Amino acid sequence: MKNKVTELIDLEYHNNFITDVIFRIDYSPILKISENIPSDLQDKIRDVLPEFSENKIIKIESVLENKKFLNKEPQISQEWQFTNKDKSMIANLSHENLNIIVKKYKNFEAYRNFLMKILNYFHEIYKPIEVKRVGLRYINNVTVNNGNPINWEDYINDKLIYQIKGFVEDSSKISRILGQICLKMEEFNIIFNYGISNPEYPLRIAKKQFILDYDCYAIECEFEEIEKFLKNFNFEIKKMFENSIKDNLRKIMGAINE
Repeated sequence: MKNKVTELIDLEYHNNFITDVIFRIDYSPILKISENIPSDLQDKIRDVLPEFSENKIIKIESVLENKKFLNKEPQISQEWQFTNKDKSMIANLSHENLNIIVKKYKNFEAYRNFLMKILNYFHEIYKPIEVKRVGLRYINNVTVNNGNPINWEDYINDKLIYQIKGFVEDSSKISRILGQICLKMEEFNIIFNYGISNPEYPLRIAKKQFILDYDCYAIECEFEEIEKFLKNFNFEIKKMFENSIKDNLRKIMGAINE
């Protein structure tokens, strides 16, 4: 017999609180990317990401010597950025990683099709690619425009907000309250950050906002397995999200299958 969370996996919403969906792949350095403008990739993805710019990445590392931290010589590398016109879809390419950010998320199928289009062209141009890490992250900034900014009993799973009532005597004095859960699955890991981050910190909490941030990643992955991992990541994140919220929030989001 299915539990409630399992039954909600396929639930879709008219709107959501997702601010960023971030995909990232780290790979062994590809010198071709650092030495040349990626014009071939630009031509392939120009229909979805027509705007192009070049950025500099400055990497500074510190080493411990004689009980003192000393900064090593800064390393400067190139990063190429592809975006759509309103900057709601962004792809950042360097010789060591590719990250793709979507800020106007509709549904997983549309997102996966967009992502795989870019990844397939990327693989076609730069293969073979030795994947070191692949990850998918969903950041939800749940915002409710009325009610006590500390009170989330009607919207968020009680197990994620117990410390608000159970530990602090005067919750009106709270300026930030965050928690983290790390899970090691069979093939990948999950980092789940949640709570009231408070955009006006260190002032006391005045806005009713709650963060649900799910980050899945795998270390061992062949390039051809990325789509499979994407589906598995999304499934686990969706399951955790549905377990994190209550029906009142689903109503605000306009659950399609209600």
